Amino acid sequence: MGTSCDVQVFENGHKIYRAFQYMDGHPCHVGLYIAEVLAKCNFVNQLPLVEYKQLPMINKHFGKLQDFINEYEPNQEFVETEGLDDSEYRGYQDYTYNIYFETSPDSNTNTADKITSIKIYGYKQQEFVSSKAELALNELYRYSMGWSLDDECYLQKISEMQNQVASNNKNLTPNKKLLPTGIQTFADIRNSDYYYVDKTPYLLEIAKERAVFLSRPRRFGKSLTIDTLDELFSGNKALFTGLYAENHWDWETKYPVIRIGFTEGEITNPQKLEEDIHAQLAYNEEKYQIATGNSNRLHDRFRSLIQNLAKQQQSKVVLLIDEYDKPMLDNINKPHILEIRGVLRDLYSVIKGQDAHLRFSMLTGVSKFSKVNIFSGLNSLTDISLMAQYSAVCGYTQDELEEIFAPELTNINMKKMKKWYNGYNWCGESVYNPYDVLLFFKKQTYTAHWFQTGSSAWLVDNLATNQLSMHDIENITYNEMDLAKFDIDEMSPVAILFQAGYLTINQVKERAMGIRYTLKYPNIEVQQSLNEVLLNKYLGQNYHIANEQNKLYDYLQDGEYDKVKTLLHSFYASIPYQWYTSRNKNIAYYEGHYASIFYSFLTGLGSRVHCEDSTNQGRMDAWFDFEQTIYIIEFKVADNEKEVKDKGIKAIEQIKDRNYADKFKAQQTELNKPIVLMGVVFGREERNIVAFEVETIAC
Repeated sequence: MGTSCDVQVFENGHKIYRAFQYMDGHPCHVGLYIAEVLAKCNFVNQLPLVEYKQLPMINKHFGKLQDFINEYEPNQEFVETEGLDDSEYRGYQDYTYNIYFETSPDSNTNTADKITSIKIYGYKQQEFVSSKAELALNELYRYSMGWSLDDECYLQKISEMQNQVASNNKNLTPNKKLLPTGIQTFADIRNSDYYYVDKTPYLLEIAKERAVFLSRPRRFGKSLTIDTLDELFSGNKALFTGLYAENHWDWETKYPVIRIGFTEGEITNPQKLEEDIHAQLAYNEEKYQIATGNSNRLHDRFRSLIQNLAKQQQSKVVLLIDEYDKPMLDNINKPHILEIRGVLRDLYSVIKGQDAHLRFSMLTGVSKFSKVNIFSGLNSLTDISLMAQYSAVCGYTQDELEEIFAPELTNINMKKMKKWYNGYNWCGESVYNPYDVLLFFKKQTYTAHWFQTGSSAWLVDNLATNQLSMHDIENITYNEMDLAKFDIDEMSPVAILFQAGYLTINQVKERAMGIRYTLKYPNIEVQQSLNEVLLNKYLGQNYHIANEQNKLYDYLQDGEYDKVKTLLHSFYASIPYQWYTSRNKNIAYYEGHYASIFYSFLTGLGSRVHCEDSTNQGRMDAWFDFEQTIYIIEFKVADNEKEVKDKGIKAIEQIKDRNYADKFKAQQTELNKPIVLMGVVFGREERNIVAFEVETIAC
């Protein structure tokens, strides 16, 4: 195998390394070769201490596989490509590659340039067959100059390169940027040294639509999305330098943009809402020097603004409305909510008739209110909220987190961070809540950063009133209408939880009758926090939930199961008598009631609690992984303690009879950790635990 590494340097410091490889009769080891070229070019100090034979190194630090195999048209200003003589190298062309490393000076370090892109191209420069790329990259260590993986020479090469990386990484500290916590202005982020996750690939696709609606929970980046679209349509190219949009957007065409939003402050009555909207319309009029007559009628003024602006600019208008539903959410349980809705309905009704004047419209919000004349009135409005391709338009994917925020991830337990804050999903790729990520990096503590910013009292009251079975919520199948039932006179608890971000998509199932969804808690933060809020609602402030959950944590950790029983008995005894009589007189008869309360209490451990989980022999009532020990729980309900003794009711027997533990034995054997079986029997008369059995299976 022969190699060379040519360098072209330009006045701005921009470089292109042409690393050319050809075959001399031996199979080609592309992965090892990439590592060798990196070492030659002194790029290795940007890489982590990993074995170069591992594919994740390439995928993680140089983009996804598709970035390597895109069609390539050489830029003759920078690159002079060479071909091979067919007659001389016939038979080897499948194993011939050109590899390009494109770099620019890194202002943050004096030790190396910053890699901006890597391109791998096959023998024919104009195209690269993806199957060959995948073969070359995925079978990273199958061949190397004819050596096997076990050959000493191969291992020595790997060792030498790892030593080179270790040497270059010594004394190298990550270059951190500012955390954009709470910043919703795209220009502020781009003009300062803030981290920024490039979402413009999504936005350019969205901009191809005429009118869209996007629902996402609060503090999820909706306002930044709107502001970025504003800068795109306004043609502010300088802000997009280095982003995807820079080379994929028509910067010659600019559009006037009307902005309306309700993110600031709280609207407390219809009069203030009208005043606020008039003020926003006046701002847009002043911005473009548009005279609309200052009509006192909102819809007349809004219509005039759109039409006059389009006429003045000789261009269609872009309309961006942020948090369209916030005035209603702020007043959801107040007497004047219908008047609030009426004001918004009057405003939004204008949009339908302005299609001829609008290039693009986008509305964002938390909830999909059906009776504000938006979704029924705008036939062309496309709801992209559950479109798989836009699942990650807001929030950070795992890859984005690890790539953009790499300097913040030193000594971070990524597995734990993912369990705590990732998991929000809208039928596509899962994401982290940006607010959680930024606060976690700042405070370095695992706590409910996002949840603590505001769980609405009306939401908790609604859930408590509807006696939603929190332990069973992940095992029900829903249709899209179930997830959209949210209006002043019809509030589905499940829809509330889903739209607020407390539940997220787990599975999408195609059925003959349409698409069906199963839901889940997105992560530990939400599961733990929401159930704690509900428990506080049920038990009142006299029961110190956090303190008791901390005791449970210690008892389980020490294997003191008698104390666990006593603590849980005290917990059920703390539920007020009125809770049973005022809500549902027969609730004490149902196993689901006790299981749901038990489940809510367990979530305080910081472990994911799985309910009604299926095996090949039945469904476990609940199981959870605590400190690598698996706990399997079975619930039963009897009339009273006497019946338990007389009939010998043992909940633990069902766990053993149906071999529920088999599902975990291989895993626990490998970990050398036990499986703990818990059988819990509740008495209807006692309204408490009347039997509690524990059995440990060593693995």
